[in-house]
Amino acid sequence: MKKNFIIAIISLLALTSCEIIIHTEEPIFIDERDKFLGSYRMEEYSDTYNEVSEYSIHISKSPYDTDVVYIDNFYGVNMEVLVLVRGDKLVIPLQEINGYEIEGEGWYDFNDLEFDYVVRDLTRYHIINDYCTAVAW
Repeated sequence: MKKNFIIAIISLLALTSCEIIIHTEEPIFIDERDKFLGSYRMEEYSDTYNEVSEYSIHISKSPYDTDVVYIDNFYGVNMEVLVLVRGDKLVIPLQEINGYEIEGEGWYDFNDLEFDYVVRDLTRYHIINDYCTAVAW
């Protein structure tokens, strides 16, 4: 009986001398949009018109949607385009802005942003698809 009592006392002392520490770290949230933000020079090639043009664009976050950025001055005509961020890829869903219809995609390529898209000028009598590729740096 004494033996069981001594074992119980030693067990209680051992358990009370153990300190349990739980570390809780705040989760780190990485915003995939951050890598695309900023101002760029854009060189655009129109396959339809066989012309090269250069202009500035600015990419900013949507304050409401966690997967959306806006590209200001896209196509060099002062339109703001809504773009979905999917990892290293940008998706330009079909949208109509200021008489233009636009859709396409973009991606990172060795620190440059590359785009492939089509723009339709809806204000013209005969709508022409302007197929473009562009590089932003």
